[in-house]
Amino acid sequence: MAIRATILDWDGTTFNSWPQALRVIRKIFAQFGYQNDTKKETEIRRQWGYAAAEAFRSVLPEIDYELLRNAWVTKIQIAGDTETLNMVNGGQEALRELKRLDLKLTLLTNRKAKHLASNLPKSIDLTEFFSIVQTYHDYERNDQLFIDHPCHITCQHPKPDRRAYRPTLEQLKKDFGINTHEILTVDDSLVGLAVANANNMRFVGVLTGAINTKARWMRWAKERGLTITPEQIIPSIKYLPEWIEQYDK
Repeated sequence: MAIRATILDWDGTTFNSWPQALRVIRKIFAQFGYQNDTKKETEIRRQWGYAAAEAFRSVLPEIDYELLRNAWVTKIQIAGDTETLNMVNGGQEALRELKRLDLKLTLLTNRKAKHLASNLPKSIDLTEFFSIVQTYHDYERNDQLFIDHPCHITCQHPKPDRRAYRPTLEQLKKDFGINTHEILTVDDSLVGLAVANANNMRFVGVLTGAINTKARWMRWAKERGLTITPEQIIPSIKYLPEWIEQYDK
């Protein structure tokens, strides 16, 4: 069945946020006495994609959870306020090519809308590339929405919850008649792979996030009971149009 839509993750997939996150991770490791600990850095790469504080708690169980959470929130907010995130190299050209192929594109993130907006370069117009933008919305905290897009939708179930894609799947079906088996998801994390598998969706992994080699993708996926083949892994979304034309049979 032909691919008619693509769901693209924000962090580490479409936008080059991993270098920023890694700098903050290393600062937190140093803060708690684990400077230059490559073993723990590798482990947090494997955990990345889940809530950051949960990943830190898994890797640093001896440190108080609230201390870790506050350290992450404070440092990543400072980084976000002082650094502008750009698309991955070749990203804009790839998205234009995907549009030329008549694919409906969704930008999907576990970020809240206000955090997405604050890190969005002024030169990027989301409406140029994406038919849908989906962000996380914490209904209990009644977070405000800040995304200027005609089809900005929210979900209260962040990845790895299998329901994380539900609003986008419903919107694609309603607006374009696109079914789940016609959708490709692209992500840089095992969380994305797990949610795609849970929804019986095709998946492509990229190397621009925490998982930076094909060997790690396959080994770490296997450890979690997931499966990914070398053909499903590309260096970045720059190569996604080429992948689709080759494998969309």
